[in-house]
Amino acid sequence: MDGINPYIKDAIIQFKTGKLALKQIEAILSILPFEIDFIDKNDKFIYFSNQPQRIHPRTADQLDSELNLLHPDNVLPRVHQMVTALKNGTNDKFEIISGKHHTYNGYFAVRDDDDNYLGILVFTGQLDYFINLIDQKPSFDQVLGTDATTSASQATYDPSKFVAPKYDKGLKKVNKPKDSNRKLAKDASTGASDSWLS
Repeated sequence: MDGINPYIKDAIIQFKTGKLALKQIEAILSILPFEIDFIDKNDKFIYFSNQPQRIHPRTADQLDSELNLLHPDNVLPRVHQMVTALKNGTNDKFEIISGKHHTYNGYFAVRDDDDNYLGILVFTGQLDYFINLIDQKPSFDQVLGTDATTSASQATYDPSKFVAPKYDKGLKKVNKPKDSNRKLAKDASTGASDSWLS
């Protein structure tokens, strides 16, 4: 798409495909039914979306941490292998399903229009949430609670049924300084950690 150059003015960001206020972007990212983390080109964790209940809990004190400090030692070789492959273009993405609730973890190399590597977008969501929606097959009438032909109320859809299940309640938050060799707690049932690569 040509003709529109991205800019920020008065907290409005002009994208190639439209414009949004910074406040709108923040709100949009916090209500999505999945999580987003971003690792910059220098392998630093610099952003996480702020959902109230995350699969992989994040805190502001983790920002600007090196990847080595966000992962237990036993997964570091795999983390470095993935990061190297995404950086050098051997792979554009890695997709992994893990845990008893079928947690999807997508790791995507982010590049600009000139193919310069900018970092890694980590996309995490529980597939059980979407499987439940598919099984329920909610229609407009169910969601709105009315029969389109009679306008009679028939609320059969319960959106509270579709809250993504939280499988890692066994995680214990570890508060260590950013410069420590941080070891993360694991969920005994799934082996998942609160790292972006579990």
